[in-house]
Amino acid sequence: MLLRMVDKEFIRKLVLVKGWSIREVSRHMQIARQTVRKCLEDSKQPAYNQTQPRRSPMLDQVKRIIDEWLKQDEQAPRKQRHTARRIYHRLVQEYGFQGGESTVRAYVASVRGQHREVFIPLAFDLGQRAQCDWGQAQVVLDGRAVTVHLLCMRLLASKDFFVMAFMNEQEEAFLEGQRQAVEFFGGVPAVISYDNLTTAVKKILTNRARIEQDDFSSFRTHYLFDSHFCNIAKGNEKGSVENLVGYARRNFLVPVPEVRSIDELNQHLRNGCVANRLRQHPFEKSTIGVVFAEEQKSLRPLPPCPFECARLLHVRVNSLSLVHVDTNRYSAPTRYAYQIVVAKVYVDRVCLYHKETLIAQHPRLNGRNLESLRFEHYLEVLERKPGAMSYARALKADALPPLWQQYLEAVRQSLPRAERDFIRTLQLMREMPEHHVEDAVRNALSSGTYGYEVVRNLAAQYWQADSPVQPLQGAALAHLPPATVAPPDVQRFNQLLQEVEF
Repeated sequence: MLLRMVDKEFIRKLVLVKGWSIREVSRHMQIARQTVRKCLEDSKQPAYNQTQPRRSPMLDQVKRIIDEWLKQDEQAPRKQRHTARRIYHRLVQEYGFQGGESTVRAYVASVRGQHREVFIPLAFDLGQRAQCDWGQAQVVLDGRAVTVHLLCMRLLASKDFFVMAFMNEQEEAFLEGQRQAVEFFGGVPAVISYDNLTTAVKKILTNRARIEQDDFSSFRTHYLFDSHFCNIAKGNEKGSVENLVGYARRNFLVPVPEVRSIDELNQHLRNGCVANRLRQHPFEKSTIGVVFAEEQKSLRPLPPCPFECARLLHVRVNSLSLVHVDTNRYSAPTRYAYQIVVAKVYVDRVCLYHKETLIAQHPRLNGRNLESLRFEHYLEVLERKPGAMSYARALKADALPPLWQQYLEAVRQSLPRAERDFIRTLQLMREMPEHHVEDAVRNALSSGTYGYEVVRNLAAQYWQADSPVQPLQGAALAHLPPATVAPPDVQRFNQLLQEVEF
């Protein structure tokens, strides 16, 4: 018998206020004496306690199917697993299920609740642990909507963090982001946790053993920290930095920022990282900045020089004096055609080396099938083949600097052999400082006098005026031995005149 609250209150008053016995209340209310005792022991609202689960004939027929689908989900990507709604629709479409969606939802929730992992609150010593991961976000870069990749690192004790944007997640970006992070922190944590990124892990062995990529291993050796890799499909093992990715998107990139360059975006992100230090620490009475100041003392010191975060590639210079790097093309001086050179691929630039000599440097191209040509790389060949100037891609308006494009048009209208003269003028930048040659070209344009000799003489004057010869002072000559020069013998000259017949 389920008593109402009013009955329970009446029974308790009869016994505890009016002094009735349990037997008298039982006889008067026509209830069992055990029920009276329970009312006296507990004053809470009466409730019905279900002792056995309710039967659901419709659901019982498909429970085995639902269990199998949920088991298969354990091996599927996290974002491609069944929802309760998807399970319901599949049951209706594939098995003619006639039960309600709420019934399926309740069962799925009960099954998943049995398998949900329970976590332990953790505490970390200052300077000991950090977590690192990638995230993505949308920005408007130079008027175009693009996806940028966010390298995020968080110190687990102080909760201080660093976020930096890159155009890709390649090896050089992965290393550069971490280098910038430890320099931002002013020190290196003892252990950094990662996912099993291909830029860090070459091969996954048993348990947590990993064979690391060579460059990542060199980076770790340079900064003297230990790496910790999460178990496969266990991103929750670095949940702190996973949360950071979402926090950075919501707080630094909403609304979607419009920036002119990736450097401008990164300055915006860095400002956000600095401002974060004013927030209250979740487990301390002080701010994140105050706790970070203490943790910074426990970080390992930075090495004397930073790690060179570049990917090395051995590439061949083809017949067009181009090398291919990540689907894009970069020019090299024509004298290195058909030779193997080393490309050092940085986040922002590509440097080409022949043996140990730097032969070319280009801004890094972000995209596919793009081309970076330096006109000076082709001057030697163009001097022999001036007829190719009109069609050379390196001398097109979009590749040639505006000053030189303007000068070329003026020369073509004024000189008979304009192309050859223009190429010789360009080569002056190998003999003299570029800015003096460019100043001479500007002077020639303003005065309307063109030609190789004109520009050469003007540039030489600028160069000489920029670094005039300093006369030697007497103190500088004091250490030199004295030199005696004999006067000329004019008698020999007179003798010569006597022998010559006029």
